[in-house]
Amino acid sequence: MQKYAKSNGHLSAQTAVLAMQKPVREIVIAQSFNKGKKNEEEKERREVVVNMTTAYFIAKEKIPFSKFPGLINLQKKNGLQISSTYANDKSCAEMVSVLGKVFKERTVSGINQSNYISVMADGATDAGGLENETVFCRYLTDGQPVNRLLGHKAVEHTHAQGLKDAICTTFQEASVNWEQKLVAFGADGASVNLGKKAGLAALLRKEFPFLVDFHCLPHRLELALLELQKSCKSVDDVYSVLHLIWKTYPYSPKSVRALKSIADELQVDILKPTQVRGTRWLLHVSLALNVFVGTAKSVSVSEPAQYSAVLMHMEDLSVNSKVADIQGRARYISSKMNDIHFAAFCHFLADLFSILSRLSLQMQRNDIILPTIVSHLKESKLRVECLTSRPAPDGHLENCLPTMKKGQSFPGVVLSGTLEGKATRGGITTSSLQSEIETAVNLCIRALNERFDVLLEATGCRPSIETSTTVYGPKEVVKDMLIFIVDVWPTRSSDLMDYGRQEIQRLTD
Repeated sequence: MQKYAKSNGHLSAQTAVLAMQKPVREIVIAQSFNKGKKNEEEKERREVVVNMTTAYFIAKEKIPFSKFPGLINLQKKNGLQISSTYANDKSCAEMVSVLGKVFKERTVSGINQSNYISVMADGATDAGGLENETVFCRYLTDGQPVNRLLGHKAVEHTHAQGLKDAICTTFQEASVNWEQKLVAFGADGASVNLGKKAGLAALLRKEFPFLVDFHCLPHRLELALLELQKSCKSVDDVYSVLHLIWKTYPYSPKSVRALKSIADELQVDILKPTQVRGTRWLLHVSLALNVFVGTAKSVSVSEPAQYSAVLMHMEDLSVNSKVADIQGRARYISSKMNDIHFAAFCHFLADLFSILSRLSLQMQRNDIILPTIVSHLKESKLRVECLTSRPAPDGHLENCLPTMKKGQSFPGVVLSGTLEGKATRGGITTSSLQSEIETAVNLCIRALNERFDVLLEATGCRPSIETSTTVYGPKEVVKDMLIFIVDVWPTRSSDLMDYGRQEIQRLTD
């Protein structure tokens, strides 16, 4: 029996009987088939992931759908095993549409699960010239604030009621329950948005009595610096010169070649002057100033050489240009740039706008909250105020001031004038560099105080302004919310015990 059990015939028969007793899915051939099927499904799944990821990249980077087949072929050349079945623009459009629906469903689900939401809206004109309202929602996810785009809606009328209808329609089409959740509304300072009597915020407050309207903080900062430009002549002169310099190069390859030729003679690398006018005025001017005077920590660009190359080219155009308009413009620019006072003030202004540009970018962060904004605002104000006593550490002015005081010369040019005030023929004494800096700083601080008075008053940065109103409105809500700023908490334990009790009571009531 033992010998028979080990024979080939018995083993073959035993295997056949056991195979008949097993389910079909456990047979070796079936297992091999299922394994091949799973491998094929896994391969298809990976291909779908690659296609969807590529389509998302195209939509995110605003690339035409017609580039989708080329990107798929590029990935195939790089060694990725992927089929060309969906490598066409129509499939890309369908994938982007599916991704958009999925993301919108997630956004709607997050909003509906939140207890409170804020709405931000802004107007824009599309390529066809039609007015649209862009609606964002701000809510909490896992304790962190997030901003999500809810939709764009065409506006039939650009008055406040038309904007309100567009926002309401956007929420209705997205199936968002917002009537019992809306607590705040943010927009720019246009009267159609924040008008006290007939603005969009006023219309919303009729339906949502506890609504807090808020003027966009980066927009407030832009307005504050526009006031600085209008109030300070030196700032306005620099702005005008930067704009005229930019007008010389964008449509003139000959001027660009001439500027590069001068840079080659100075043996330096320079940057093409940039525009100072744009939607985001502050960042445009800051970039133009950094290009004009050079980047303070740059290795390849020498600050004096950047300034010198532009000045030498303008002096050449003022003499050799055959176009009267260009010649007159270059003569004005060169006369300004030859003044050492103007050159030094440009370097100071680059330091000032670097501080304010950083503040603007901090205000634009998605995760920013009001107490953090106040801390950044106080820090920036302190940095600006310190510019009157010393240049910004490792800044533009600090790097170039020793050269200006020593020889009044940059590579290839010698500047005229003085950094100190001087008497003119009419008996008028011009302002010194220090007095101009103090004037610009004082005007900047005043503009910031006026635009951000609600935040600064509540934190003790300025003397409190007495108000006779007894209405608990948006300003009072904002002031009460600022008790969460740790920087202004009392240091004594006895004072800390009851600190903020009244404010919290008002907010909860």
